[in-house]
Amino acid sequence: MDLNLSMFKGNALYAQGKYDEAIKCYDEAIRIDPKSYGFWWIKGKAHYMQGMYDEAIKAYDKAIELDPNYANAWNGKGLALDNRGKHEEALKAFDRAIELDPNFAMAWNNKGKALWALHRDREADAAFSKAREMWYTDPS
Repeated sequence: MDLNLSMFKGNALYAQGKYDEAIKCYDEAIRIDPKSYGFWWIKGKAHYMQGMYDEAIKAYDKAIELDPNYANAWNGKGLALDNRGKHEEALKAFDRAIELDPNFAMAWNNKGKALWALHRDREADAAFSKAREMWYTDPS
């Protein structure tokens, strides 16, 4: 399978919720182009959607290794860490995502959730307010 076909097929399978099959396609894309941070990021998202947070973190870490300035990978890592109950670590990841992209509304919202879990309510409210200023509404 060629690179574009692997990605298109993987994304179609991801959209259908067929994460195991999508990951196989992403692995093929990574085999062809192991230095593409985007392939590692989307693989992390697929693992995240399966609730496989440790695997997601590994994939996000690889994306970050390849491009330390990729805010989406930092946000994804934060989500996975937060779901593992590692709220302080998650907060650091969300802060890095926001540092890279101050208008990343989803990262502001996710930061609010991590702060809320840490019972830092005033800081959480400020983060949620910042996300709302950017017209972000949490889909959950």
